[in-house]
Amino acid sequence: MAANALLIDTDILIDYLKGIQPACALLDASQFDLYYSSWTRKELLAKAELRDSERRDIEVLLDSESCRLTTQSLNSTGCF
Repeated sequence: MAANALLIDTDILIDYLKGIQPACALLDASQFDLYYSSWTRKELLAKAELRDSERRDIEVLLDSESCRLTTQSLNSTGCF
C-alpha cells in the first residue's frame, strides 16, 4: 500500500485514457493510492456522444484496483 493518497480529477483520467504521458506516469506509479469522486465518475460517463468502447474503458479503469471511489468529503481547502 502506498503512503500517499491522491484524489484525481476528471481531466487526469481523460488524459490517461487518451494515453497522455504525464497522466499515464502518474496513474501507473505505485507511490500513490489513487481515489476519484462520484462527481468524476458522473462527468466521465455523462458525455452524450460516448462510444460503447469508451464507456467500457472508463468503467474498467474506475472499477480497477488502481483507482478507488472515495466516500469522504473534502473540506474547503481540498483536503480530506
